[in-house]
Amino acid sequence: MRRSALALGLARRVKRRVLGTAHYARRVSLGSLRRVRAVLPGPRPKSADAPANRQVSRDLRRLQLANRLSRRPAIDPNGTTVVTVTTHGARIERAYIALESIARGGARPARLILWLDDEEIFRALPHSLRRLERRGLEVILDLNAYKVHTKYYPYVKSVDAHVMPLVTADDDVLYPREWLSALQAEHALFPNDVICFRAHRIPVVGNALGPYKTWTPCSDLHAGISNLGTSVSGQLFPAPLVNAIRDKGDAFRTLVPDADDLWLHVCTVEQNVATRQIGRQSLTFPYVPGSQAAGLYLQNVWNGGNDAAVMRIYSQVAIEAIREDALRAQSADG
Repeated sequence: MRRSALALGLARRVKRRVLGTAHYARRVSLGSLRRVRAVLPGPRPKSADAPANRQVSRDLRRLQLANRLSRRPAIDPNGTTVVTVTTHGARIERAYIALESIARGGARPARLILWLDDEEIFRALPHSLRRLERRGLEVILDLNAYKVHTKYYPYVKSVDAHVMPLVTADDDVLYPREWLSALQAEHALFPNDVICFRAHRIPVVGNALGPYKTWTPCSDLHAGISNLGTSVSGQLFPAPLVNAIRDKGDAFRTLVPDADDLWLHVCTVEQNVATRQIGRQSLTFPYVPGSQAAGLYLQNVWNGGNDAAVMRIYSQVAIEAIREDALRAQSADG
């Protein structure tokens, strides 16, 4: 299916704006103005503890001001997607920034949900989140100890039959205004695919998936099950897949408690649902200063956590399907 002129124009606008912010994310993490693209499988950017440049500082001030003064609803009753987020510990104090960046968009979700798994935090929410609640944010407590899967699973299991796509987001990212609009526009063109801004191509070596550090950023328009989307830049899951994720249950609690993106990808492979990256460039948006985003990422990547998780959840049938799709992607690109 060919993209409409409207969708292409939107993608270009998003790319121009996002690439400007990506300069910041890459500079503070790698010390180089030349590195704009998200560089994986290197360490997750350390911009959370680095001084923000002028552009990001201005964006932060606008979002802080909006949180104090804005009366604009954070949701749209006519919205076509649900956006879910989770946070924990001290990050609760800054979670409003990512939520405000979502709420400012031209497209707003029908529901914007922040899931918490800590009753003490839930009962003492900061004023920043209370203000967002008055504008439509839902803050919901779930004590099932789903860890990182709290981002999506409590919502997934709460609906008997999903009809809206689910968009997952992180609590430590500054999302551009066109973020949700672009995801929704791409979904309208490819309604059966997972849509994301940041994906990796999964290699198969012998009878196994290659080491996680060799999963390289996608740099083409191939959509397939050999692409793994990452929720840090946002992912949209079509409603039928959301139902399948719910039906698969919570075996992730023992199999991959700290690897939500891997578990969600296994679900897409089992349902033969393609993952489609918006544009040829894998994008990472700026991180909220002080959010200390790198810890779990470094544990999963550099300490081998993801490789161990991969061995537990990808069947040989799934590996062969990924191999065939990766070969198709290579053939199309070559």
